[in-house]
Amino acid sequence: DDEIALAKKLELVLNDENFRKELVNNAKQRCKDFEISNIKEEWLKLIVEVKNA
Repeated sequence: DDEIALAKKLELVLNDENFRKELVNNAKQRCKDFEISNIKEEWLKLIVEVKNA
């Protein structure tokens, strides 16, 4: 079942240009979540929390 579902999703990606573009755009947006400017404060909070534990 999983193999068939995977094959259908791959077929969708291969055959649907708009879907591919949407995937690319979503991936680019998601990458921004991990830019240093976005994660440094979270890391600093975590380090302080661990230090004070």
